[in-house]
Amino acid sequence: MAGYFQINSIVASLGSFRLGPASLEMEKGEYLVLLGPTGCGKSSLLKCISGICTVQSGSIYLDGKDVGAMSAHKRGVGYVSQFADLFPHLTVRQNVAYGLRYIGISKKEGSDRISRYLDLFGLAKLAGRKPATLSGGESRKTAMARSLIINPRILLLDEPLGMLDHNSSKEMLGILRMIHDELQTTTIHVTHDRHEAWNISESCAVMNDGKILQTGNVAELFRMPKSHFVAEFLVATNIFEANFEGKTALVSWSTIELPQTASAANGWVLIRPEGISLVQKNQPYKASGRVSAVRDFGEFIEIEVKMKDSATLFIHSTIDRTAKAGVGEEVFMNWTVESAHAITHE
Repeated sequence: MAGYFQINSIVASLGSFRLGPASLEMEKGEYLVLLGPTGCGKSSLLKCISGICTVQSGSIYLDGKDVGAMSAHKRGVGYVSQFADLFPHLTVRQNVAYGLRYIGISKKEGSDRISRYLDLFGLAKLAGRKPATLSGGESRKTAMARSLIINPRILLLDEPLGMLDHNSSKEMLGILRMIHDELQTTTIHVTHDRHEAWNISESCAVMNDGKILQTGNVAELFRMPKSHFVAEFLVATNIFEANFEGKTALVSWSTIELPQTASAANGWVLIRPEGISLVQKNQPYKASGRVSAVRDFGEFIEIEVKMKDSATLFIHSTIDRTAKAGVGEEVFMNWTVESAHAITHE
């Protein structure tokens, strides 16, 4: 089998929800973010991989073995749910150590491993505490340490940053990067937050309606989505219906140059909002419009521009390179060919 981890056309029915057919392949040590809207099947997919839910058809291969028919505890999968699911009557140390009783290691090795993972996750000072006294971030770290201590073949993280405040999320992202750099555990990290995906991993898969729609490098998916849904989910703005003629896209308000020839006669064109800049009227420009709103998001400014035919174009720009633009003003815009991308699939 190619790839360290593979799911091949798996199908499962979970209540009224149908998962699949879904396929995915990963290399050993890869960290992949699984992105998609709420209810698209991300958590269901993890449950099928872990053995919590039964697959009706298709196969799951892990480290060269078909694990689809194995019971959950024999698959070598570490699974951390959205809610951590710690044992409330056990201390942090006891929770972290729980899985060691099933893998047959010596008491000395077990003790050393417990100490190592408590230190890795910054839990040593909390070792004697019960789950009820922990913060959300501390509970997540305890659950991840418990899953990793058994050296799983693959780690499944279901919304590991969910319900954490901004600072706790940033801290957890740093911990996840550090732990992966050190342990190189093959990992699937589920989230609906595209910014989280961009900041944690190089590999990404986008899912909707029980199916995996596109996989690849994060930057590739964000810059070159293959379908309208992936573009709308990852970029959200500046997607316009278009007809293609060679290396140009014809939209209602302009003609847009493309970096490569489109493969269909119609579809959509995407212009990345961070690739658009405001220029002076006497400079070369590709389109003009009138500012309808300006929003400051701290990391960038969003300028909303109304084009002719009521189309709306969004510009995302850092403060230091944004020309002054007020609501109601006419503005002139330019962008590079590489900022435009043709989308020809639903």
